[in-house]
Amino acid sequence: MTTHPFKIGNRQPNLVAHEIEMLEKLNAKHQKKYGTKDRQQYVFENIIRVERDFQKQCFNVYFQNGEWFHYCLDGEVY
Repeated sequence: MTTHPFKIGNRQPNLVAHEIEMLEKLNAKHQKKYGTKDRQQYVFENIIRVERDFQKQCFNVYFQNGEWFHYCLDGEVY
């Protein structure tokens, strides 16, 4: 079993392999929005919590710097 650098939110105890793959892809897309200096804040290893949001069909992704983003299944990051 792979350990992850983040804690899973209370609403959903476990992410399955395909969800983690989706998070990795969306995280790579998210990082491309930033310059080299800022990009480091949003690396996958800096994720501290992930929650599923079934209504919005996205993950709420929380980072060590206190910011959080929606990583949506349609590929949108906001």
